[in-house]
Amino acid sequence: MNSSHNPNRSRLGMAHGLTLLLSLVSACGEPEPEVMKQPLSYYRDIKPLIDRSCANCHNSGGIGHFSLTSYAEVSRYAPLIRSAVANGTMPPWLPSQDSRPLHGSRVLRTQDKDDLLRWIDEGFAQGNPSDPPRTDLPAQIMVTPPRADLVLDPGRNYTPDATQSDDYHCFVFDPQLTNDRFVVAGDATPGNHHIVHHIIAYEIPLAEAAAIKAKDPTGQGYTCFGSPGTMSPPVTIMGWAPGGVATRYPQGTALRLHKGSLVVMQVHYNMLEGKGQSDLTKMQFELTDVAPQRELHSLPVARPKQLMIPAGSADAVQTIEFPLSVLLSRFGLPSTKLTVYGHTPHMHLLGTQITTALNGERLIDIPRWDFHWQQGYMFQSPYEASGNDTFKLECHYNNTAENQPVVGGVKQTPRDVTWGEGTLDEMCLNYLLLSAE
Repeated sequence: MNSSHNPNRSRLGMAHGLTLLLSLVSACGEPEPEVMKQPLSYYRDIKPLIDRSCANCHNSGGIGHFSLTSYAEVSRYAPLIRSAVANGTMPPWLPSQDSRPLHGSRVLRTQDKDDLLRWIDEGFAQGNPSDPPRTDLPAQIMVTPPRADLVLDPGRNYTPDATQSDDYHCFVFDPQLTNDRFVVAGDATPGNHHIVHHIIAYEIPLAEAAAIKAKDPTGQGYTCFGSPGTMSPPVTIMGWAPGGVATRYPQGTALRLHKGSLVVMQVHYNMLEGKGQSDLTKMQFELTDVAPQRELHSLPVARPKQLMIPAGSADAVQTIEFPLSVLLSRFGLPSTKLTVYGHTPHMHLLGTQITTALNGERLIDIPRWDFHWQQGYMFQSPYEASGNDTFKLECHYNNTAENQPVVGGVKQTPRDVTWGEGTLDEMCLNYLLLSAE
């Protein structure tokens, strides 16, 4: 075999290589054909998405500031919707994916978010109302509104004390219970979202009923900073904070209302920006006479005296950690077998992050706390525990000049902040919803 150099072969190889190179360059330079996407329309594509993730708050009388239940409403607010969805502020769902799976998530999938933004960018076409709606969305877990077996209605507007920055007012109700009854669901309707900071319904035992009635001789309620003023630890029935929705307890569970007890509805009014305004807040509960398989208790976790947030601190932290038996003993509950169904974390304006854990397993993580969107969270599957299990609550705060609230148009100056009932004070608080056997 002759291995001498063949110039013709070299030229042929070079020509072939050049041809191949040119073809590759040409191919890379040509744009790939675009896949034409079907135009989106409101009735077919967007309304089911809005109904699932937005309209439960944005409806007539809902906690959203405007309604999104019709094409006219959605198209009117399309630019605002686009901005809120694009930056992740809407729909509001604070827990991260590191949280234990929770009921009622309003999170938009990436595809759903892209569809909504594209529909707005395309000019928000209406489409035909008779078009069949898309069916590929995750199932929405709706809370059936509670039957109005017990209604807490003061019957008249209340005007909070305008000389105070915060007004805690307690309204007293006698449900005239001739036997024990059980709460299975409840909801709150704040009358004036501008001034209502939170609502809590407490059970007042028969032994303290007379003392509580004495605090309200006119029937118009009484001032009650912090608690309803009972000698024993107050028993929480249900609460509401901005962002809260109706609550229905898991099947087979309920919270007991004892024979002869009263119910107090405490409303915290934030008067920093709402002086002169009035309010008529109501609550309603669905009751049953049938004792549940497991009786529920809503127990507060907090250490008020230990909370200190120095002025200027960018990340002040309070950590509360203890065996569950410590909490249960305070309320006289057994600690052999526990089932944790959910909880309600709470901070004020300086809060940035809140997490809870049991035995090191994270239950909930809210990495971007929003004071204006709070609610109770129910686990998709309850957590089986015992009194020996360690519960941990961790709260983070930003008390720098950049994160101060604005009061009367004036941004506040950082100061040392401790636990307190006022909006400008702070809390590190969590209500655990559990059964104890």
